[in-house]
Amino acid sequence: MMYRIGVLLLLAGVMDMACRGLVYRTLPEPAQKKMDDLLFNRGGE
Repeated sequence: MMYRIGVLLLLAGVMDMACRGLVYRTLPEPAQKKMDDLLFNRGGE
C-alpha cells in the first residue's frame, strides 16, 4: 500500500513539473524571469 502511495506522489510530481514546463514555455520573457526569481527564492528558504 505504501508503495502505491509513493508511485502516486511521484506521478503527481512529474505531472506538476510537466505542467509548469508547458506554462513556462508559453510565457513571455519578463514573466519567465519572474518565475525564475520565484523558484530561486523558494529554493533559498
